[in-house]
Amino acid sequence: MRLAQAARDKATYKGGCRDPAKASEARKKWWSNISEERKYELLKKFIEVGQRASKRSSKTEPETWVARVLDQMGVEYEQNKQIGRYNVDFLLETGKAIECFGDFWHCNPRLFRPEYYNESLNTRFG
Repeated sequence: MRLAQAARDKATYKGGCRDPAKASEARKKWWSNISEERKYELLKKFIEVGQRASKRSSKTEPETWVARVLDQMGVEYEQNKQIGRYNVDFLLETGKAIECFGDFWHCNPRLFRPEYYNESLNTRFG
């Protein structure tokens, strides 16, 4: 482990200077050097983790309200439906999707400044 630690670029791992640009470049370089099969495995795991997190954070007040309205209207839907690598809040029988707080979670550029920092997502959108 000491050899592995010594070989790391200190700017790209926790405990180093955490330079985001260097870390990003290191990740891009690493990604470009792994096999397509490994990329597929990693993306599949990433999507599965996202699905579990999405299901845990579902049933928010807005989602509960939308579900109630759809039920009252007699619209058939699936909630938190996975479509490929995407998870939509509601998939209607017509094939259309409804996203609750989509502008917030997906950061609609018409509503957010490029330098906006979202504390709950711990990310900068610009």
